Amino acid sequence: MSEAVATAEISPESMLEHRAMLKSQIAEIQEQVKELDEGIKRDLGDGNHHVGRWSVTIGEKEVSRFDSTAFKKAHPDIASQFTKTKTETLYQVRELKKF
Repeated sequence: MSEAVATAEISPESMLEHRAMLKSQIAEIQEQVKELDEGIKRDLGDGNHHVGRWSVTIGEKEVSRFDSTAFKKAHPDIASQFTKTKTETLYQVRELKKF
């Protein structure tokens, strides 16, 4: 954590404002990365490519995932035997809408 954020002199409200600004910047950067990725995929096409110091693989692959929701619905008795419950700390930040 940076010194500016870690200092105890910053109020929680100021920290939340700073957090909101950073999250907005992250969203903007993620959108820029997405646009770059789309351009790279468009320009290179499917296959294995070596571009400067980068190795880029583009293509489709088949993946399988376990559908736990369907399994729980079809076999609730078995699913409950393998379900663990734990306590976690809730940390939720939402901006209040002004009325």
